[in-house]
Amino acid sequence: MGGTTRFRRKAQGSLQAERLADHTLSLGSQVQIGAGRLNATVVEVIPTCRVQLPDGGWLVLEAGQIRGGVRP
Repeated sequence: MGGTTRFRRKAQGSLQAERLADHTLSLGSQVQIGAGRLNATVVEVIPTCRVQLPDGGWLVLEAGQIRGGVRP
């Protein structure tokens, strides 16, 4: 359960996760936010999924709510 996941802001202002190790985040996982400027620990895991749309775009759903997406 080692490794690090780094989050950075995309041009649109949404957060993009860069997986630096092949693992799933779990309670106690260490994460870096803002290119390593802020180290943090996961304290809650909320079910999140990415849904591919027929037109080539996608949405991020978190706990049943739309949290982001990309248009083709």
